[in-house]
Amino acid sequence: MGRICAFCGAPIPIESEQMYCFKCLDRMTMKMPVRDIMTPNVITAEGSMKASEGAQKMTKHKIGSLVIIENDKPIGIVTERDLVQKLMSKDIAPSSVMLKDVMSQPLITIKPDERLSSAAQKLLEKDIRRLPVVEGDKLVGIITDADLISFASSVTGALAQLMKTNFKEHVYQLIKEEKKGK
Repeated sequence: MGRICAFCGAPIPIESEQMYCFKCLDRMTMKMPVRDIMTPNVITAEGSMKASEGAQKMTKHKIGSLVIIENDKPIGIVTERDLVQKLMSKDIAPSSVMLKDVMSQPLITIKPDERLSSAAQKLLEKDIRRLPVVEGDKLVGIITDADLISFASSVTGALAQLMKTNFKEHVYQLIKEEKKGK
């Protein structure tokens, strides 16, 4: 029998000197694909919907954005920031404007098989908080900065516990070896 992953308990080949399986290493380095943590059911709207109706839809679903769809293809996104900057700050009535007139475009997207690290990089470079996940022309999910932060913090917490445990074991082993040497 080989060793087991210190993170998930999966078997590791005997000849490997790693403490973690490849799947856990990928998770720790954000190499896993976007599809693994994306939200698959995205709330969408037609561009012809009034901005006030879009805001009501966001409120109803407790979300901060709507992906705008035209002919079943994502073409833009309307965020709370868009509504504030493009309407509220200019004292424009949301009931007098369509979502297509305030949506952000071109739509910045990511493919489901791209790495989480790529998603984080896009969010930073483009100064955005949401990335629709698109396969071909089809919207298959959405990933947000909050998703990445939540995922990273769960991995970080587990890693901290592992380091603490491994450090204790390492110190215990050093003391044991020191006692043998005397």
